[in-house]
Amino acid sequence: MIDTRSEWRQGWQVVLGAAMGMGTGYGLLMMTSGLFLKPMQQDFGWSRVALSFLPIISVISAVMLPLTGYLLDRFGARIIATIGLLALILGYVLFALVPPERVPFYAVVGFVGIIAAATGGVSWTRGVATWFVRSRGAAFGLSMCGTSIISAVVLPSLNHVIETYGWRTGFLTLAAIALLVGLPPVLLFFRERPTPEHVTKGERSLQSSAGFRMAIRDRRFWLLFTCFALVSIPLGGFMIHLVPILTDKGVDSTTAAMVGSAFA
Repeated sequence: MIDTRSEWRQGWQVVLGAAMGMGTGYGLLMMTSGLFLKPMQQDFGWSRVALSFLPIISVISAVMLPLTGYLLDRFGARIIATIGLLALILGYVLFALVPPERVPFYAVVGFVGIIAAATGGVSWTRGVATWFVRSRGAAFGLSMCGTSIISAVVLPSLNHVIETYGWRTGFLTLAAIALLVGLPPVLLFFRERPTPEHVTKGERSLQSSAGFRMAIRDRRFWLLFTCFALVSIPLGGFMIHLVPILTDKGVDSTTAAMVGSAFA
């Protein structure tokens, strides 16, 4: 019988690493992206629709998820999540340097969209799942709290940085948060449980493919898929425009950022 206490003794550090990685990964960009819209609009002179980069990133990220899943099966969660976080840091730096021209701007948006999936929930929960059976749900929940907690803390501070030093410094701040707050615990703590030696690579591949075939034939899989898709559409659109809508209505940016923090 599996001991719950034993699971937590062995796996709590992995949950911590996953929470910090998820909290400083793509989820943080999703929660804070609304802070950048109006300053970028004033700087670039473009419409708000043209600068709404998060929906584009989200669509590209969704398309990349099957490939991300394959890479996770092939190389493991630790490698893919770490590379994804490093690439996201590069993406933030590129955003900070991008000129007010559409081709380079959308090229950066496309780059971030391609690598965003690697820093999403699928990577972190994949690593956590190998350490927990009886407490897997609680472990997943605590891992995913990283996005909410870190976003709630970062939103007001990032708003102050953008107001004081500009939106480009805001993207550099996100890069610094991912580099200094997210990456160290990921490198120190996040890893998958070693696979027993008697389980061969071929057996692992067979188990993975069999699980996938079973899932796509199950009505419950498609029901969950549809539910998550329908929830994601309004949630993503709401969050990116929350702060701009509030400031359009006369709410000061600090209060609007606090509302975003409360939502997180």
